[in-house]
Amino acid sequence: MKPAVKFAILGAGGVVLLAGSFVTFAALSGTPLHEVAILKNFVKAPEKPEAGSKTEEPAHSASAKEEHAPETAQATKEGEHGAKPAPTKTETRAIEANVGVLGAFLLPAPFSTNELTDLQKSLRGANEDAKQRLERIELRERELGEWEHALEQRNDELQEMRRLLEKRELELSMREAEVQRDEKAKNSREQQSWNELAKFFSEGDPEDLAKKLVLFEPKEAVRILRSLDDERASALVNALPPDKYHAYLQAYRATPKPE
Repeated sequence: MKPAVKFAILGAGGVVLLAGSFVTFAALSGTPLHEVAILKNFVKAPEKPEAGSKTEEPAHSASAKEEHAPETAQATKEGEHGAKPAPTKTETRAIEANVGVLGAFLLPAPFSTNELTDLQKSLRGANEDAKQRLERIELRERELGEWEHALEQRNDELQEMRRLLEKRELELSMREAEVQRDEKAKNSREQQSWNELAKFFSEGDPEDLAKKLVLFEPKEAVRILRSLDDERASALVNALPPDKYHAYLQAYRATPKPE
């Protein structure tokens, strides 16, 4: 079968099904078909009898009139007093038909009463638990804030202590440099004085000068010898008395030559 023919058949079937459903619902609504839109073009309205014409009514029509007579009288009486007239049987059947059709579109409730109650209790419990957790979180945040503030204060104190230590260290370094400078100046002046004294031993007979050299302590004699050149110092040491030679030689070896 060709696709075009297949689609045409399906379209025609859909139109027929739609038209049939429309006519069925219109008939179930209780409204006369000649009064329904679109259908009134295809259904002819029944002829109304002329005024004054006498027609015979069937027996069941007469009985129906008798049955409806009390209802009509009651409706007329209520209309006179301003109350809403009661619906007729035709209107009642139309309403029942509409209710039956609309009932097909009603959906069952997703939850029962007990389920809704349990759900409400569960939501309340979850809400209460969330409030308690929020309170604990807020308390924890306050504690963390206080701890952070304490840490900041401690950090400021440590920074201040560090600044003071650096300042103290700088002062000590400057003091040490000053002491070293003074010590160096003192040593320089003292060495200069020994250099001046060594001039008395730079010339002359080594044996005569050795006798004068032993009058000094070994450490002092060595200061004089270190101020002389190596050849002159060696001659004076070799001219020392034998009992003084070893002591002065050891002192000379242990004392470095000044720069």
